[in-house]
Amino acid sequence: MKILFMRFPYILCLCFSVSSFSQSKLKNAKEDLSQKPSSIISYNNSSVESKPKKNTFAAFLFVELIAEPLLWSGKTLLIGKKEVRVFNPIPYENNHYGEYLEFDKNDESYRVNLLQASMNYSSGKYQINGLHAELEYRFSDLIGVTARHSHFYEKNFDKTENLDLSGLTFNYYRIREKFITVWWSLGVSYLANKVNSIGFRYGVGARIFVKKPISLLLSWQQDFINSESINESKVQLDYHLKKLNVFVGYNHYNFTAIKTPSMTIGLRYKFR
Repeated sequence: MKILFMRFPYILCLCFSVSSFSQSKLKNAKEDLSQKPSSIISYNNSSVESKPKKNTFAAFLFVELIAEPLLWSGKTLLIGKKEVRVFNPIPYENNHYGEYLEFDKNDESYRVNLLQASMNYSSGKYQINGLHAELEYRFSDLIGVTARHSHFYEKNFDKTENLDLSGLTFNYYRIREKFITVWWSLGVSYLANKVNSIGFRYGVGARIFVKKPISLLLSWQQDFINSESINESKVQLDYHLKKLNVFVGYNHYNFTAIKTPSMTIGLRYKFR
């Protein structure tokens, strides 16, 4: 009994360690994301002052990314000059490289819009895996929309924790050249699984057509939900097979303070 009493602190520490280890990372993230921004309201004789718990980062973002460039550098820095481009039906075909071609009225093989869909699987740290689906439509060479849904799941002992994130963005394709496409995006997102909150989404990306049949994708996206954020960084290699792409890559997710580096594999199909 005396020996057991002496070892009790060690047993307690061991139990605490197991308990901490068993705590679901996705559950922690959802708890952080569920916390609504609080405010402290003080009443004065003539005014009501509200102090948010955290600065409204979305407003700061709007000033830094949109307002300042427009004011200081003019609209061409953000929007660019309208140069006529059309879509290459199949990248790397007929001695053409990337997604865009210069307009040639004698060439009837081009497209004036684009529709493509992709699905991929990611496997990451803490056994947080994900299934991702994306549908992209470009109305013209300059503008388009992307609808995306990500389902993350984590097996924690006998229980599975889920996190579902959906989003819709407006995309502006700022650079549309032979070897490279660069864009920025703004939109909204929705986080389900008892969080049930709408957020603000923005991102930037680039696709570089390195050498037939390979292209390189670099992108970064951030969602602001209840004054917290979910970040996603991508480095991805695509292998082009006519209208079908097979890709592998590295994705880094940051669910509030939980960092989850992941490997991904998937398919993309270009309908037109």
